[in-house]
Amino acid sequence: MSDTDPEQSEYPPWSSLYVGLKHPKNLALYAQRQAKVNDGIRVVVVQTADYRDAVVTVVVERVSGGRVELDLKHGDNPELLAARIETAARILMAQ
Repeated sequence: MSDTDPEQSEYPPWSSLYVGLKHPKNLALYAQRQAKVNDGIRVVVVQTADYRDAVVTVVVERVSGGRVELDLKHGDNPELLAARIETAARILMAQ
């Protein structure tokens, strides 16, 4: 997305966030907004209800069927996770 995209401007740059805001759910939301996927692909961020040990998963789904669940990895940043989302979307579209 471009720097002038109104949806993108709602989020400050990842690098400028306080450490306390760089948690897995925010990482997944940043990556979700950054990933470029085709129409027919849905990207959903899912978090378990346990607020102390919550697990965040990014689900990439093809609307017509098929899904890939991506777990966050140590060392992920929005760019790396967005690239993994885009790869999952391409795999789903190729099926």
